[in-house]
Amino acid sequence: MMGQDRFGALCDAYGSDIDRWPEAERQAAHAFAEAKPLIAQPRLEAARALDEALSSAVIEPASEALYQRIVAEGIRVRTPQRPTWAAAAAAVMLTLGLGAGWVAAPVAETPADDVYASAFGAFDSADALSLEEDV
Repeated sequence: MMGQDRFGALCDAYGSDIDRWPEAERQAAHAFAEAKPLIAQPRLEAARALDEALSSAVIEPASEALYQRIVAEGIRVRTPQRPTWAAAAAAVMLTLGLGAGWVAAPVAETPADDVYASAFGAFDSADALSLEEDV
């Protein structure tokens, strides 16, 4: 059975017409309203008053002046003023940093046999045979 808190939360969320609530909640809500009318009716009446207030609200379109002001604000906000020198300074610093790192990097002269051994040294002939046997 539905509790008072759940019934109140559903009234607040979906309004006074229980038949417009989620289908999974309707049967329990009707049973709660019949079993506890002193609790359910005031909640439904408050929800009905809110439903009526919301449905009677008139929404007028925005004036042309308001529309123009919003458009002008949007354009002004979306075009930030950035100094062009900042981008140039960042590019120069990046270039200098990369260049200094490249020049300062030690160059190791490694014979080709050592490079090959480092890359493929783990695969000696015994390992290669064991791999073939597993297949």
